[in-house]
Amino acid sequence: MDIWFSGRINIYFLGQDNEELESQGLYRVQCNERYLAWDQSAQLQLLKIVLSERLGCTTREVESRAEQLGRLLPDLLTRMECTRVDILEPLLADLPGLTAQLIGLRECLPGVNLSQLVAKHPRLLREFKDPAALAARLDELRGALPGINVPVLVAEEPHLLYCDINQVLYNCRRIVPGCDPVKLLISQPQMVLSAVEAGLSSAMDVEGGAPVTAH
Repeated sequence: MDIWFSGRINIYFLGQDNEELESQGLYRVQCNERYLAWDQSAQLQLLKIVLSERLGCTTREVESRAEQLGRLLPDLLTRMECTRVDILEPLLADLPGLTAQLIGLRECLPGVNLSQLVAKHPRLLREFKDPAALAARLDELRGALPGINVPVLVAEEPHLLYCDINQVLYNCRRIVPGCDPVKLLISQPQMVLSAVEAGLSSAMDVEGGAPVTAH
């Protein structure tokens, strides 16, 4: 059996001509289906091959870079074979840049396990390449949530970094009249953001407003 795959990790069981497929940037692995077990090891090997093709290096170099990445963000690589290629590729492509970025992010988020946060929410690295942008966003949240340990709250619910916090607090008062919106938000941040997004969109549309999104 021939397995053909590309940088998109698409797998093909094809009988097409070799030259035709190679012209499309596809590669072949020959194996006997009687002995093929598509386990984590096989996924990991495929991931390394695809990353090596995208990064223009050998699989051994991918392994070396992954080891360095694991020292920076150990929780992200707990199960590397389950991590998306589009997340790993930019991190492995610029490890020095990632190191500098993490130093800045850690300064912004004291007391937060950054490795666990990134593993849960890798979007953080993409959206806040400049730590100064994260610092500015955290200051905005502190202004709306006085007396709250904002970094710890963000670690619990990272989507707070992207929502309109003033609109969220306003909607908390609409959902539960007479409540303290800050206390409600910090007690159940995930529930509040989900309720705002799921429950108020249609009402706000009728009133001509824009739905709040936490994503």
